Amino acid sequence: MHIVRYAMYKHRHLLSREELAEWLGVSPQTISNRLSRGDDLPPSFKSGNIRRWSEHDIAKWIEERIKPTSDNLSHLKKAATQ
Repeated sequence: MHIVRYAMYKHRHLLSREELAEWLGVSPQTISNRLSRGDDLPPSFKSGNIRRWSEHDIAKWIEERIKPTSDNLSHLKKAATQ
């Protein structure tokens, strides 16, 4: 089975660069810039010239970045007691 078809079957919906940009609230050019610089982005795969991101991987990537860390919690606790 072709990799894109398999991924679409497995993840149900794959997002384009434009759709990912909309999810993240940035421009498609920002996604391209981040890709070319190797900046942090959700995991993706490329088949030929087509790069896609799964909704599941994007949601997981976002969730990992908004989880409170012990560092964040200590700052919040300090702020709450002042």
